Amino acid sequence: MIKKDKVLRLKVICNVYGITSYQMAEGVSIRMHPGYISNVWNMNHWITEPRQRAIIDYLIKEEVPKELAEIAFEPVNEIEELVRLGKKFSSNEKLQNPDEKLLNLGVMMLRRQVLKHFGLKSDPFQPLDRPFQSRAFSACREAIEDALQNKAFLAISGPTGCGKSTLWIWLSRRLMMDENNRFVSIYRFDKSMIKVGDIYRAILKDLAKERPNRSFEETHRRVLELLIENARAGYNIIFLVNEAHDLSIRALVMLKRLWESFEAFPEYGYYRACTIILLGQEGLESMLRMKTPELREVSQRTDLEIFSSLTKQEVAPYLEYRFSGENGAFERIFDRSAIEFMATRNISLTPQLVNVMASRAIYAAFQVGSKIVTDVHIGRLLS
Repeated sequence: MIKKDKVLRLKVICNVYGITSYQMAEGVSIRMHPGYISNVWNMNHWITEPRQRAIIDYLIKEEVPKELAEIAFEPVNEIEELVRLGKKFSSNEKLQNPDEKLLNLGVMMLRRQVLKHFGLKSDPFQPLDRPFQSRAFSACREAIEDALQNKAFLAISGPTGCGKSTLWIWLSRRLMMDENNRFVSIYRFDKSMIKVGDIYRAILKDLAKERPNRSFEETHRRVLELLIENARAGYNIIFLVNEAHDLSIRALVMLKRLWESFEAFPEYGYYRACTIILLGQEGLESMLRMKTPELREVSQRTDLEIFSSLTKQEVAPYLEYRFSGENGAFERIFDRSAIEFMATRNISLTPQLVNVMASRAIYAAFQVGSKIVTDVHIGRLLS
């Protein structure tokens, strides 16, 4: 019997070497979803021998010692193993991935003299109206389209800088173009404070311009009436919540019950009351994967989509997209060595992180009078 405080050594190895579930799912020869990898190393699922072999080979490729990779699938106490490996690595290697330093840097604003030096008309790292069509973005877009068609309860989770805000803007604009869509949104900054009363008030305000001035039971009945009226009129009710990782367990449960509220009306069968789309950071995924009884009814009904990072092959197309209004500036400014250096960083390659590396490398090249960015300029960021 495996104790609850045990994980696979694989999880600790990946922590030490800075390997994310997204990178592993991308790197193994057998196609696996990042969420599946996370479940594997937390021992919520087991894994077949061929897949174990594929992961071991990937670890070795990522410069994990073979003797350590070979025992990656043994159960260990996570904290004790992390301390043990930390002591082992302290004598000859850095426990912390040096690339982690990049995560603490912000995007460098390119001022006039820098733009002039490189012949740029504007800063290419400012927000753009159109999203980059990465594989991750396309997967989230398809998940949203399926959710709208099936009135699903969808959660999209991803790391900071992966493009959730861009997805949010794209989604809002796209849905507003359809007159049959009606939106319910909660604008409270502190999502952790959202209660069922806030959800009701949002529905009354957005669907009927009303303010609740009745008892809680009467408000509940009025909310159901509004949902039924809109359903009969052919409207699609879409409940959007951004920064949903801050929601409490109680708020998630109430949203799920609102979504299923038509079960009290047999004439609607299995027709859902609305579509619910949540966007949040990795904490949202962690919360929905919790095995606690309080969240079981939500996690079993939620479609979870992981907004993963850019692949190594997408780094160059992403930067080309960023410089698309500058008439060949991308090819003129970035040496191939710089692109390869960025693409092989051992951290989650979010668009924001690529922006950090590229903008700061441009500034580093400017400081030494170079008009071409090479791997040397990006390497200086880690020194």
